Amino acid sequence: MIEPDTSRPCALSPEHEPTCPAAAVVAVEDRRQDVVWGCKPHAASALNAIEGARIAQVANWSAARRSRALPWNHRVDGLAR
Repeated sequence: MIEPDTSRPCALSPEHEPTCPAAAVVAVEDRRQDVVWGCKPHAASALNAIEGARIAQVANWSAARRSRALPWNHRVDGLAR
């Protein structure tokens, strides 16, 4: 697993957008277990767009707690994923 490095820029910006200069603080993992680090907004977009994607790691625990509270981390029936 890639260790958190907040000096690394976001790698989750879509190809049609300019490179995101924000710090990569959230790791998103897909079903193939590929892990890519990105900023919180782009990680949220990736979680919504990629089927089976999940938060694999975060740079700090306060960010993790805030991320877990977001609606895309909960199933429709209200249970945590």
